[in-house]
Amino acid sequence: RRDMIRKSHPESKIYEFINGFEACAFLEAKSLVSFESEQWVVISDFYMPIKKGDEVMKMCEKIGINKKCIVSSASDLDLDVTIFKKNKDNELLKDWISQL
Repeated sequence: RRDMIRKSHPESKIYEFINGFEACAFLEAKSLVSFESEQWVVISDFYMPIKKGDEVMKMCEKIGINKKCIVSSASDLDLDVTIFKKNKDNELLKDWISQL
């Protein structure tokens, strides 16, 4: 999926992080400088080391990023419900992610 996103959006800057802590620190630092939150899209895995994807989503909310999606390959029903609740107001982004 990462390669598909890069291929379909070559003009976009794409940042990757190996854990939720790094992602949150980066987002917080970016929000301190000339930051236009409406231009950002954040896609996070739920199961990440150190901080999970729900912490990344909380950081997005804190700094005003509305286009966000939490995904996982897990088939746990509770996780499916959590993902739905976190994405219920962002149907267009969910549709876009599901097509990848």
